[in-house]
Amino acid sequence: MESVSNIDASQFTTGQYQKAFLFLAKAVQETKAGWGFWTLIAKGTYQTRLILKDDATLTEKQAASTKCFIGEQDMFLFDMNEKSLNTPLSADERGEPVKIVISVGTKWPDRENLGACVETLIHEFAVHASEFLPVLAALRDETINLEALQTYLNGLLDGVTGTLTDGYQHYLLASGKSTRFTTLCKYAAKNLSDSEAQAFEKEQQKDMNKEKKNMWLYEELVKQNRVKEPKYPGKNGPPLIDG
Repeated sequence: MESVSNIDASQFTTGQYQKAFLFLAKAVQETKAGWGFWTLIAKGTYQTRLILKDDATLTEKQAASTKCFIGEQDMFLFDMNEKSLNTPLSADERGEPVKIVISVGTKWPDRENLGACVETLIHEFAVHASEFLPVLAALRDETINLEALQTYLNGLLDGVTGTLTDGYQHYLLASGKSTRFTTLCKYAAKNLSDSEAQAFEKEQQKDMNKEKKNMWLYEELVKQNRVKEPKYPGKNGPPLIDG
C-alpha cells in the first residue's frame, strides 16, 4: 500500500497501535471497505490528512476518539443549528486544509493487546473517520456555493439527528447496519492469530453491548423518519467511501 504523509501514524508510540495500523491498512486494501476514502486521502485529493496519534488526555475508560478539523476549528463548531454557540463557515475557512484525527488513549488498559487495538482502530476508521468523505468533497466542490455548503453541513451535524453525530453512527454499529465495520471485523477475525482474534472479538462484543444501550432512541427517530442524510448538493454527487 502506498505510504504517504497524508495518512500519518508516526505519532503512535503507545501499546500495539503501530502494528494495529499496519493491520488496518492491509484489511482496507484487501476488503475494499473504506478503500475509496483511504485512496483519496492518500493522494491528497481534498487537501486533507488522516492523522493517528496518542492522546494522554483521554481517560482509562476512553480507548479512542475521532475528530475532523477545518483549519484549526472542530467541524462541529460550524453547525449553525447551534447559532448561540457557533459561527458559519466562511469562504476563507472553506479553503483551509482539513485534518481528521484519530486519537488513542495512553491510559487505556488494553492498549498492549493487539486484538483490542485492531478493534479500536477499525471502529474509529470505519464508523467515524471515513464517514467525513462527503464533507471533504463538498468543501472542494466548486459547483456548491457557500450557502448550500452551510445547509449541507447543518443537516449532517445537527444535534441528535445529524448522520455525522457519534450517537447516530454508534446506532449503526450496534444495530449491525455499518457494513464497513462488519466487513473489516470479519477480516480481522480470520486473519489475526487465535489469541489475538479472541481478544478482538471480546472487544468487539463490549463495543456492541455498550452502544446497544442507546439504540432505542435512534430506533424511534428512524421510525419517525427524522434521521435523514441530506442530499449532496454538488453537481456530480459525492465520491464512494468504499472501493
